[in-house]
Amino acid sequence: SSLTSAMEGGKISMALPLSADAAETLNATRGISADSGISFDKVMLAFNNDNNSPFSDEQIRKMTRYAIDAKTIAKNAPDAYAPLGGPISPLEDGYEDLSELFPYNLEQGQQMRSYFGASYIADIDLLVPKKYEQIGNTVKSAIEQLNIGVNLEVLDSAAQVTERMNAGTYNVALTTMSGENDASVFTDGQSMFHFENGDAQQAYADAMAATNDNDYQDRMRTYARTVSENAASDWLYTRKNFIAVSDQLQGYPKNLTDRLLPLSRIKLH
Repeated sequence: SSLTSAMEGGKISMALPLSADAAETLNATRGISADSGISFDKVMLAFNNDNNSPFSDEQIRKMTRYAIDAKTIAKNAPDAYAPLGGPISPLEDGYEDLSELFPYNLEQGQQMRSYFGASYIADIDLLVPKKYEQIGNTVKSAIEQLNIGVNLEVLDSAAQVTERMNAGTYNVALTTMSGENDASVFTDGQSMFHFENGDAQQAYADAMAATNDNDYQDRMRTYARTVSENAASDWLYTRKNFIAVSDQLQGYPKNLTDRLLPLSRIKLH
């Protein structure tokens, strides 16, 4: 709010980071343009793969991914850059668009659901931060189409969702992974995802043993595909960064502005 006011009042020439709504508001202000770039942020549905969670079952994870229309969610989300489908973002080594591995196919998901008895899967807990409540409602409705009850719990902040994930008191959580090279968490069964898979661990070890960049990228693609094929989670989209700038400003950065801000090329005209 303070950034928006300062920008509207001409007190500053660039404002960031902004929400999509704030950027849209400022874009309608004379002399100001909103812009966006890509970030490392991956908006995802984290599955708790722990033995106490129904998502320890690979079949349940996969049918859930088929039931969720991730591409439409990405299309409608104002902060979405592009659909994802896997644990590596477009700015990271080894990126590959894996969104076609589990295309929306409710019939396929329901067919897989029929392998389980009607009461085999207890109601699941879905955690979402207030910011993404709308996506949470969409996901809740999708999972309910599989004849699975969903308790949607909306928390005030993303930090509270992360706290619950660290405590292991969740089945599915809408969260954001924001770090470069954070895909390695799917090699550690003690992480908040509790995903442990020998093929994934070996693929990651192979990538770490690469002696040149091409081999590293190829092997990371293999690792990411292995993790996604096992439906360790459901990656919805890569997130945008939003900024607002004075029309007199040139040379400003767009990508990764949530963590890097090179200013040497900025100038007024």
